[in-house]
Amino acid sequence: MNALEASTSRPPVGRPLIISGDPLASLRGRGASVSSTTALGRLLRESPRTIAELHEQEIALGIDVVRALTSATTTRALAPIGMAFRAAALTGTAVELATEAAGAAARRVAVAGILGHTAAAPMADRIAEDYAVHAARLAAAGCEILVACGFDPVQAACVSPAVARLARRAAVVSASTTQLATWALVELDGAGRTADGEGFEEAARGALDSGADALLFEVPSVDLGLSILRRLEGVA
Repeated sequence: MNALEASTSRPPVGRPLIISGDPLASLRGRGASVSSTTALGRLLRESPRTIAELHEQEIALGIDVVRALTSATTTRALAPIGMAFRAAALTGTAVELATEAAGAAARRVAVAGILGHTAAAPMADRIAEDYAVHAARLAAAGCEILVACGFDPVQAACVSPAVARLARRAAVVSASTTQLATWALVELDGAGRTADGEGFEEAARGALDSGADALLFEVPSVDLGLSILRRLEGVA
């Protein structure tokens, strides 16, 4: 299996596929002062070379899919720092930095855009519209894969469970509408539930029904991850 195969839809069975990790944690580890996705958006604008070096380091470490830092480039994520009008341009910059790093690699590395994890959760009646706009920008910028996330756990805890689940599904629908490979990222706690209380089986079915080509689970332990995979064999 290689990144070219991975970007066509569902990753085939084979060796593990390595995807770039949490950008905030990685950048802090490199000495950057970033505390939120909003700060990440400012960093993209003011110090793009820092982002480029992060991607280059991740690729050198062996990742197969580099994630452009596009959770930080939505209109709502940039609004708190007065840069909402730069959303389209910074989305292009984020994808370009990832694409250039991938292109310089000696092997094939796929580029994924992040749809979700916005710094400011959109209102319920605007969720689908916000995700659709951002998904279109990611496709136009040249992403090969869209990783649909919905809200992150902190945001999900601040809204009703129904709104959090709506966001998760809306992200998948918007991503799949672009016709790009759509991977749904579901973050789970130690009990195998999302921050809004949905069980992993229900979350998986919802993502697949909404158009996801593949499921990515972020789990607190390897044992939980393996248990979930075994129980989902008949779902996907």
